[in-house]
Amino acid sequence: MKTLILSHNINSDTPLYGGKGRVGLSHEKSLKRRDSSNVLRIAMNSHTSTHIDVPSHFIGRGKTLTDYEPGSWVFNNILVKNLEVGQNGVIDEKDFADLEYNKLADFLVIKTDMERFRKERSYITDSPVISSRLADFLKKRLPSLRAIGFNFISLSSLKDREEGRRAHRRFLKKGIIIVEDMRLEALKSRPDYILVSPLFIDKADGSPVSVWAFYSGFNFDKYDYFFFDFDGVILNSEPVKINGFVKLYERYGRKVVRKVLRHHEVDGGIDRYRKFRLYHEQFLGKRITTGEIKALARDYSRIVLNGVLNAAFIKGVPEFLSASKRRRKVCFIVSSTPEREINKIVKQRGLGKYFREVKGSPSRKEENVRDLVRKYGVDTRRSVLFGDSMNDVRAANHNGIEFVGIGYPGMAVNYRNFKEILPKEEL
Repeated sequence: MKTLILSHNINSDTPLYGGKGRVGLSHEKSLKRRDSSNVLRIAMNSHTSTHIDVPSHFIGRGKTLTDYEPGSWVFNNILVKNLEVGQNGVIDEKDFADLEYNKLADFLVIKTDMERFRKERSYITDSPVISSRLADFLKKRLPSLRAIGFNFISLSSLKDREEGRRAHRRFLKKGIIIVEDMRLEALKSRPDYILVSPLFIDKADGSPVSVWAFYSGFNFDKYDYFFFDFDGVILNSEPVKINGFVKLYERYGRKVVRKVLRHHEVDGGIDRYRKFRLYHEQFLGKRITTGEIKALARDYSRIVLNGVLNAAFIKGVPEFLSASKRRRKVCFIVSSTPEREINKIVKQRGLGKYFREVKGSPSRKEENVRDLVRKYGVDTRRSVLFGDSMNDVRAANHNGIEFVGIGYPGMAVNYRNFKEILPKEEL
C-alpha cells in the first residue's frame, strides 16, 4: 500500500493567516540541560498549518470537533481538481463547470499552483478569493460531499475577507468541513481513501490535522458486480469503430473528419444515432431525419462488424472474466452499440457465459445501468463500472457506482489493461 501525507510540518516558520505572530516552540525539558527527558512546549492556535474548520468556527451553535463520529474522518470517494489560479485569483463555479454529477464523492481536493509560494509573504497576502456561491454549486453536483481541502492558506482571502466569511458559513452550514493549507505537490492521482486525523480537543472549533492519502490498488474482492463497456474495454475495437465514422464522413472533407476524430477523443462513448445527428447538425450544418440516421447506422454496421468480430482482446480480459466467473461475480455489458448487434458480437466471440445480461442502445447507458440495478437488486456500494469515455463516467456517477478507467489516462483511477488489476493468484 502506498501512503502520502498531505499535511505540512509545523515549525517556527509556518505561515499564519494574517501574517501575525509565529508558532512558539520551546524546550520545557531537555536532555542537554541534564533533564530526565526531552519535552517540547508548543504554542499555536487551532487554525495553524494544515488544519480543519468545523461548523462552530463560524456558526454559534454549530458542531464542534468532538461532536463528530469516528467514521467521519475517513473519506472513501475522493475527487481531485487541478486549478491554475495564480496570486490574487478567484475560484468560483466557472472553474467547476466540467464537474460531473457524482453521488458518491465525499472529499473534494482542490490542487492549485499557490503552494509554490508558501515560503513567500504572498502566500498569506495574495491567496485566491473563494466565491460563497461555490458551496451551493458543489453540493448540488456532489450531494455526498463532506469535506473540501486545498493548498492555500485559507478559504478567506485577505483580498476579500467578508466574502471569505460568507464562504465559510455557506460550506459549514452544508455540513462540509474545510481543510486548509494542505500539502499537495506530491499528489499526482486520486487516492483510494483519505484519513483526516485532528487533535481531539474537546469542543474545539478546529484543529491542526495530519491528512493521510492511501493507495491500495484495485481490490477485486471489494466488488460483487462488474459493469463493462465493450469497445476499447473488452475488445480493442475502438480503432475499427473510429475508422467507420471516418469512412462515412470523408466525402465531406478533411475539416469535418478532424472534427469527428476530435469528438471521439473528448466524448466518443455516446451511441451512433446521437453521433450522426450531432455530426450532421453541428459539423455539416444540415438537418437529418430519423430515416436517414437509420440508413447511416446500417451502413456503419456493415463497415465495422467484421473488424469488431476479429478484434483482439484488451490484455488480461479473458483471465479477468474467467476469474470473475470462478469467484461468482455478477457481470454485465453496457454498450453504446445497438443492443441486437452487441448481443450478436458477444455470442459470436463466445463471451455470453460470462455475462448475466448485455445491454445496448438506443437506451442511454445510464438508463441501462439503472435498469440492471433495479432488475437484479444490485448493491451499488459493491459495484464498479469499467469504461473509457466520459459517457461511461456519467453512467457510473448517475447510478452511484464507482468508475475505473481502462486505457483512459484522463481519469484519476485508470489502468492500461485488465492484467494490471488481476488478483496475483490469477496471474
